[in-house]
Amino acid sequence: MLHKIKNRKQYKEIQALNYSGAKEILKSPAHYKAFLEKSGDSDSKALRMGSLTHAMVLQPEIVDLEFAVSPDCDRRTKEGKALYESFLSTSEGKTVLSGEEFGVCRNTSMSMFDALAANNVEFEHTELMLSCEYNGITLKCAIDAVGKDGYLYDLKTTEDASMREFKNSIFNYRYHLQAHFYMTIYHIAFGVKPKGFRFIAAEKKEPWAHAVYECGPVLQALGEEQFETAVTVYRACLTLGEWPSYGSDPQIIDIK
Repeated sequence: MLHKIKNRKQYKEIQALNYSGAKEILKSPAHYKAFLEKSGDSDSKALRMGSLTHAMVLQPEIVDLEFAVSPDCDRRTKEGKALYESFLSTSEGKTVLSGEEFGVCRNTSMSMFDALAANNVEFEHTELMLSCEYNGITLKCAIDAVGKDGYLYDLKTTEDASMREFKNSIFNYRYHLQAHFYMTIYHIAFGVKPKGFRFIAAEKKEPWAHAVYECGPVLQALGEEQFETAVTVYRACLTLGEWPSYGSDPQIIDIK
């Protein structure tokens, strides 16, 4: 059964395997359980800036509603303290960033817009959240954008968008797994295979360089293999109610 998810709150409430969880379960089921227990607790600078950059590109209408820029003032002074308290009273519930952080997000998002314009990409859907059944388990995903060109798009902020470094990021963060995960759910949802999955990578510093990447056939095959492994392990753990780690028995390790 397919579900189109309305908002992030509903997305978080749905018990299902997503890309982030699949990355963890490939380490071990115990890592996945630990991931679930701490999900939603993170409030890092990187997360705040990544969320704002995504909003600027994908949902510009919510930027003023959900984000606020902290005033540049000395809170040790009476005037500065009063200014900051006034700011807090008008920005309750919003994600707060410094002026410097906001500037970085603005420049990074403009770089992403340049990448999209250079490739004549227009979005048909943004922040498309879906849930579906697959081989006896529930999957869910939050797709950044669906292009009118038939590709799925994901935005990545990075320190280095060069091919060499982004290739390292693909392996470190299993982006090839993400690509297959999202394309599989999209195919189930709409009965249409996406043309492919593309990453818009933009640097968070001058000269605000960007690049557009798509996984080649070997990486695609590896993503599919890891996806099926994650699904199999997750289904087995759900059935048994057990979430083991690496194991205590001696294991042989060698150079292949």
